[in-house]
Amino acid sequence: MTIVPDTSGGAGDPAVGCRGVVRADRISVTLGGTNVLSDVSLDLAPGLTALLGPNGAGKTTLIRTLARVQRATTGRVLFQGRQVSTMRSGHFRRALGYLPQDPTWHHWMRGEDVLRQFAWMRKVPRADIESAVSRVLDDVALADRRRARCGDLSGGQFQRLMLATSLVHDPQVLLLDEPTVGLDPEQRLAFRGLMRRVAADRAVLLSTHLLDDVANAADELVVIDQGRVRFAGPQHRLLDRYGHASGSLSSELEAAYVALLRGER
Repeated sequence: MTIVPDTSGGAGDPAVGCRGVVRADRISVTLGGTNVLSDVSLDLAPGLTALLGPNGAGKTTLIRTLARVQRATTGRVLFQGRQVSTMRSGHFRRALGYLPQDPTWHHWMRGEDVLRQFAWMRKVPRADIESAVSRVLDDVALADRRRARCGDLSGGQFQRLMLATSLVHDPQVLLLDEPTVGLDPEQRLAFRGLMRRVAADRAVLLSTHLLDDVANAADELVVIDQGRVRFAGPQHRLLDRYGHASGSLSSELEAAYVALLRGER
């Protein structure tokens, strides 16, 4: 993931200047008269990118805009060099896995039926649905709870089921908004392993407040504050600029993150 200059030439060829799988091209979002995002440009390439920032920084709005849930006031989203708004209906959605913050679902539905429904909505071929459902249930360690109703799952189990809904169609791009909420430390450790496997061949953007998850899993970092990108690049670049030896990678990263937000040099 890299911050990129605007080389698209305005109304010209939308593919020019796009180096990642998904690109945010000078996106701004205004809600209720407030600028939530301001002129954000970035590329998402294969690998795991962690999205960091204080509460109210615009993380959720950025993910929702990339997922086409929130409309950008100005700017555009591109997928594989093409402007998403000009694509055939459903093309980008089938390539996208999206897990919103605080997802909800019908409490009476069984987990396996929820996944079948999502697979059907994402155009998984009928002959492949059962194998896709079994695959993601194994991935999120819920195979033994596949027939449990959503309302009978623990908070962590339900969160893993919702993660599975974003993976069941094997998407090329995965956008996750606070996916480790409700997971205990052991489950977060397993989740980091899953994310490393998932991000081996697709672009994953993960919003989190847990720097332990970032230090041990993310290839790249994006830090936004007050709707603007403050940093984008590999962890070592942030650590080289702001880090101080502190005994562990996660605590060193936390110190660098705080120093960045404070504007230290």
